Amino acid sequence: MKRNLLSVLCVVLLSLTAFAENYPYRSDVLWVTVPNHADWLYKTGEEATVEVQFYKYGIPQNGVTVNYELGGDMMPSEIKGTIVLKNGKAVIPMGTMSEPGFRDCRMTATVDGKTYKHHIKVGFSPEKIRPYTQIPADFGDFWNKNKAELAKLPLIYTKELVKEYCTDQMDCYLVKLQVNERGQAIYGYLFYPKHAKEASCPVVLCPPGAGIKTIKEPLRHKYY
Repeated sequence: MKRNLLSVLCVVLLSLTAFAENYPYRSDVLWVTVPNHADWLYKTGEEATVEVQFYKYGIPQNGVTVNYELGGDMMPSEIKGTIVLKNGKAVIPMGTMSEPGFRDCRMTATVDGKTYKHHIKVGFSPEKIRPYTQIPADFGDFWNKNKAELAKLPLIYTKELVKEYCTDQMDCYLVKLQVNERGQAIYGYLFYPKHAKEASCPVVLCPPGAGIKTIKEPLRHKYY
């Protein structure tokens, strides 16, 4: 029973992260970026271009200067340039890559004294990306030993009702799940539908991504 409950709790822990997206968050302005490959993917050696559109309150911004920086994923920029929007549009040459990977484009535009930023990526043969490092020879023993130790840990968790995130359709709980003997824990929001039959409720997991961060906008996935 404990093992089953632990599995369910791990699956339903919900949290969010803010990360670079090819489509912007809600704002008074709207960046629209349209690559010349609809799936944002290219083969190594292919030249990529992205049409940039910028709107404020739904109006195309004419004559606005967009500064951009290009570089490898998570790496310092290699190229800096500017484009000027004509009828709200302009094209940025993204260049290419000789090795599989991702190429970043970071943009800024200043309108009415306020600076707006946007960040996109395009991929070059990403299916061919390979690890840079080799798995250590003793990794399997290390991994199995740690799994065996964690399997001995009793299920220790708390579940606290969060009224501000409850609705007429669902109840929300903040779950704290202890993950090791040192008392360290992970957290997540657990949503229960109020009116659906138990047998018709699949579980949806929304992981937070990599790294340690706060849980933002817990209600973002409430319609699941």
